[in-house]
Amino acid sequence: MDRVQSLMSRSEDLSNFLSAIASSKRTLILCCLARRECNVGELSEAVGLPQTVISQHLSKLRALKLVRTRREAQNIFYSIADDHVVQLVDLLCDIFCGDDDQNDQAVA
Repeated sequence: MDRVQSLMSRSEDLSNFLSAIASSKRTLILCCLARRECNVGELSEAVGLPQTVISQHLSKLRALKLVRTRREAQNIFYSIADDHVVQLVDLLCDIFCGDDDQNDQAVA
């Protein structure tokens, strides 16, 4: 199967991912989750949004099957559901959050 046919079979997955990162807040959430699993309170503190807003974003990310949950007593922990998403988030962080000189060149 050539690359175009392969992409056609996964185009919905790609579209879902791009839709998810279209929101800067969801991108920040994914960046946090690429490092380690977190609960809503930890994400709220890291991203600087109220827990209710974080929960809404996580709901969308769960619906897109980008994050999964794990319950531990009263706490629900979130993590990225697919290693490919971690790789993509890491790549985006390398491009946009790395060395400032490289950032200027990548974005230009």
